[in-house]
Order: sequence, then C-alpha cells, then structure tokens
Amino acid sequence: MNATREETDAMPGTVSMRASATWFLDQDTLPRHESAKLYHRDLKAFAEHLIPKVEQLARGPAQGRRARAGGHGRSW
Repeated sequence: MNATREETDAMPGTVSMRASATWFLDQDTLPRHESAKLYHRDLKAFAEHLIPKVEQLARGPAQGRRARAGGHGRSW
C-alpha cells in the first residue's frame, strides 16, 4: 500500500493485504499522517470487498442442506 497506487488498480489479494498489515504493525514509529490515511483507505476497501464474499460463503451449501431437510435456518 503506497501513495503511488492508481485508483484503477485491481483489488489486492489476501497475501498482499496480510503482508501490508504485518509491515504496518512491525513499524517502530507511527507512519506519517498521509501514509496512515492511504493505508486506512486501502484496508477499508479490501474489507468492503471481502466481507460480502465471506457472507456468501457462510450462506453457501449449509443453508441449502437445511432448507432441503426442512430446517428453519438455525444449526443449533
């Protein structure tokens, strides 16, 4: 994550986001405000991109199995 990233770049992968977060947390001093602001923007965009995919996976085949078995959507 850096200040030279273009807005049109594709969403970074999980490995690059993990590496970026590790780098950020390993710093001995706080980054400059602009760097932190850009990092926040990138992390927020990644989370907004990832959360719907995780929710979709959570709704995946298990809900279909419960529906076919006549369940009410709860597994407990």
